[in-house]
Amino acid sequence: MNKHIAFLFLTVGFMFTALGQKKNLHSSIYFETASFDLTNESKTTLDILVDSLKTFQNYKIFIKGNTDNIGDSNYNKKLSEERVSTTQQYFISKGISRNLFSTSAFGEEKPIADNLTEEGKQKNRRVDITISFTRPIPIDSSQFLPSIFDLYKVTERKAQQFCIDNMRDTFVRCEQGTIIKIKANSFKNSRKCKEDCITFEVKEDFLASDMILDNLATTSNGRMIETQGMIYLNAKDCKGNELTINRGRDLLIFQPTDTFIKNAEIFTGNRAGHDSDMNWTVNNTSVLNGFTMERVQTCNDWLCGRGGDRGACGCKFLFCRVKRLPDAILGLFIPCIKYDNKMFRNEIQICRIQQQIVIARNREKEKKIDRLENKLERKEDKRQKLVDKYTERCDLVPSGIPIARVPEPCKRLYELFKQYGVNNYNDLFYQLNKEQMDRFGVNNMRDLQDSIRAATKRNIEENYKSKNVAFEDVKYYVYNTSRLGWSNIDIFADIKPEDMVNMTVNINAYKNTDCKLVFRDRQFVIPAETEAGIYQFKNMPKGERVWIVTLMYLNGQPYLSMEETTIDDGVHSVNYELLTLEELKEKLKLLNK
Repeated sequence: MNKHIAFLFLTVGFMFTALGQKKNLHSSIYFETASFDLTNESKTTLDILVDSLKTFQNYKIFIKGNTDNIGDSNYNKKLSEERVSTTQQYFISKGISRNLFSTSAFGEEKPIADNLTEEGKQKNRRVDITISFTRPIPIDSSQFLPSIFDLYKVTERKAQQFCIDNMRDTFVRCEQGTIIKIKANSFKNSRKCKEDCITFEVKEDFLASDMILDNLATTSNGRMIETQGMIYLNAKDCKGNELTINRGRDLLIFQPTDTFIKNAEIFTGNRAGHDSDMNWTVNNTSVLNGFTMERVQTCNDWLCGRGGDRGACGCKFLFCRVKRLPDAILGLFIPCIKYDNKMFRNEIQICRIQQQIVIARNREKEKKIDRLENKLERKEDKRQKLVDKYTERCDLVPSGIPIARVPEPCKRLYELFKQYGVNNYNDLFYQLNKEQMDRFGVNNMRDLQDSIRAATKRNIEENYKSKNVAFEDVKYYVYNTSRLGWSNIDIFADIKPEDMVNMTVNINAYKNTDCKLVFRDRQFVIPAETEAGIYQFKNMPKGERVWIVTLMYLNGQPYLSMEETTIDDGVHSVNYELLTLEELKEKLKLLNK
């Protein structure tokens, strides 16, 4: 069966009507103007009808010929007879007995459409075929079709595998740039496998083509969500048994991204294997953060340096003191803010004394230098006493600032510092990129950046989200997870009701087919719903550029249709193409552009 037969097998409409013990099967074939030759499409339809006869008992075939109104009535009568004869001869050539036919020809007498239009004339140039038959048990031929999930088992992307020591903290860097921190003793390993490594599996589905191959979609309880990337995690012991994460040993995930979405949330995937559709639900136990290199460097000044306006020697009263008036009031009630206010005043005093010492040295006033240095020593001692007094009471970042005074984005970065046991961003990124440093034989971030730039010139790809991205431009979503399986960073789509339409795809929704809508300009992959036996996409944003991606699995082979269009309330067709598995994967890459 060729690809056209497979396509028409799904699109030909069969209508059954009960007549006592008799049932009728209706179909039609169509002809070019003034022609009685069978088209390839008509032959395919007749082949399908011939195949269906194998399941019928005591059948009879009725063939009725028709034409449009072009030409005189006598000519059209003869033309309809020739169309009937051609159709009957095709059945006979397939082994159907001549005694099973009843034929008639009506010429232009029985139109089913208006002959004033070309479309109407096309519908009238037809042969109607009715097969009247009996069979003791009704058979739905679609039940003999394979399942589309059988194809998804074949297209499923293989997970990356890492052998990790459960007794040590481990950093896993994945092919598309994801970094995962696994704490020591994260998994409850069996005694028999204590000396063996744990197989840690990761899949990164950041691209639309990968999501199609893994039968993924971006919907949450029927609502559209825009994805920033899907990740699958799994862990197995030496016997192949699946493991779970121990309580309090959450994995920390750094997921690369091109753009941060402000209202993004973590979603958890819910399905069993590939034999059901994916549904995403909001994960309220994970905390999502996002960092760029620029943000990290700015926050480093807060966390490790002076931070904000601290130590500003030239700080004017109206500029600094009035600006800090709310903190001064809060300091009356909150000890840690009070501490910070004292530290702020102390920092200004130290800085101004240091400036005075520089001026005194330039003027060679030794006595004044000694007096100022003694004063500076007393101020620094006072600072140290402040630090000692409040360190145990307040959560202070390395620069001595209370965490309450740190800007919210930097506060989240400080939590990462604590997670990794570091106190500055250089050490943090050293931990994150240690594998890359070892690869290039360097031991600091500057050398690593230089090495990556040089490697890029030599066409060695450093893949972050399957793109060449300079190191300093890398951005990460950061979140924790207490469970394995699928996770996803998404935002709910905000589509106005007046912008929504229903779009129909003219293909029967059999169990060996699947249809999805892949957006060109947004990260949506939407599964079709079934309405009256055909595929439909409901409440879609009108005017969006999309691909209609339809898969079919027949005779152990994949068929693919990819149609570019814009969303409207019309009916869209598909055009299947028979492909090998490798050709299918290559063709789907068009979705990523």
